[in-house]
Amino acid sequence: MVVAFNKDRSSSSFCLPVAYGDPYVGVKDPKTGKWGFVNLKGKTVIKSRYRSVGAFAHGLAPVVNDEGKWGYIDEKGKTVIDFVYDYAGAFQYNGLAQVDQDGLCRLIDTTGAQATDVVLT
Repeated sequence: MVVAFNKDRSSSSFCLPVAYGDPYVGVKDPKTGKWGFVNLKGKTVIKSRYRSVGAFAHGLAPVVNDEGKWGYIDEKGKTVIDFVYDYAGAFQYNGLAQVDQDGLCRLIDTTGAQATDVVLT
């Protein structure tokens, strides 16, 4: 499902698909090209300041900063896992997310700690 809030397509932001239970929808500001989040009523809750965003899960969303690094923010927009990754996926039902850093793929938990000793290459 895609949520669109503006009837005037010329001023409409691009929306990410909404997964069941997501509290916010990622939207792209057409003027700046930056991504942020709105709630399901269309109210901005996290300003558009990221190059890219992923879906919220377990209270966190992966986002890309201006330097092209991925990190995670909480539902208030606060950085909770630093921007150090080349890629960061959304957290899954088990509370783990895939991240890539320096050519290595790892699983981390919601604190940013490596979840296993296994490093995928």
